[in-house]
This record gives sequence, C-alpha cells and structure tokens, in this order.
Amino acid sequence: MTEQLPTELRDTSTSARLVYRTIEHEEPITFTELLERTGLSDAGLRYALDQLREADVVTQTTRSDDARYRPYHLK
Repeated sequence: MTEQLPTELRDTSTSARLVYRTIEHEEPITFTELLERTGLSDAGLRYALDQLREADVVTQTTRSDDARYRPYHLK
C-alpha cells in the first residue's frame, strides 16, 4: 500500500508530488540530482519546487563550507 501524501500536497501537480516522493527517498538531494532522477525539464522542476515551497513541505539548505551545494530536504 502506498503511503499517504501530506494534505498540503492535495492540490499540487503530479510533478510536485513526484518531486516530493523523490526528495523523501533520496534527501538530501540537489537540483541537478532531482533533474536526473525525475526526468522533468528545468522549468517543470522549478515549478514543482515552487509548489512544494508554497505548501511549506520542502526546504533548501546551504553548507557553510560550500555555498554552491544547496540540497533540498523535507520539513
């Protein structure tokens, strides 16, 4: 049986739910890694991440030793 998604994702796109599940299983994960894992276009991934941020279920962090590394995590 599939685990339930948070209710905050009820009205999000299929792409946003795919990205959520990918982050859930592979966090921390970078934008480039998400592109590779999901097969979404750059614009499609950005839109999905915007929906997840708006739903307040995902966050992005920066490492103090490498500001270029900004992985995504679930809240």
